[in-house]
Amino acid sequence: MTGLRFSFLQIVCPIMVLSTTCFAQNSPTLQQTSSLSGEGRFYPNPGMIANRDGKWIGSDHLYNLTSHIEVVVEFFKPQNVVLPINEAQIKSAIDEIFTKARLTPESNVEEGKPPLPFFHMLIMVYPLDKGYVAYCEGRLFEQVELQRVRLDEQTAMQAVTWESQNLIIASKDDVSSQIQKSVQEIATAFANRYRFYEDVRMEIQKKQ
Repeated sequence: MTGLRFSFLQIVCPIMVLSTTCFAQNSPTLQQTSSLSGEGRFYPNPGMIANRDGKWIGSDHLYNLTSHIEVVVEFFKPQNVVLPINEAQIKSAIDEIFTKARLTPESNVEEGKPPLPFFHMLIMVYPLDKGYVAYCEGRLFEQVELQRVRLDEQTAMQAVTWESQNLIIASKDDVSSQIQKSVQEIATAFANRYRFYEDVRMEIQKKQ
């Protein structure tokens, strides 16, 4: 793909931020508050940043992203916790969402090249007194170059360039379905952002 140079205002998009949600039934809703030290100076999310009116603002940027993105699922839970879902089921659900967005959930990396990019879904579950707390995080890993580091041909630097998270508190009966719902929301959000940038790329190519 041909790279193009953009100013920040050429692609203005919603910012992907941390999503903290309580799905617990028959329990008080978690009140959410957010504060950031140094507000206006830092954008604490992956993506690109630009100085506008004296403040640094940011957004994700998936322009020119390959359509071949393999899905990797990592599931952490205590050994004594048994859930009716597993890594294979979660990966299958994400693969289906990606396929509908015209993403191919398989890598087409050449032999000897780093296995990038890939989409990583991290799920951590821990039991509470009457239920579970679960953390779901979807992240895109890509190869990046840092000016401060020189790497040889057999070495690459990878970094997270997109992410979205959910924090869940649910009963024992509902935790599996709520994890599945969270995974679906995160994967769909990523697929939608990919489609947005792909449509932008196609429109730009038409005008060239």
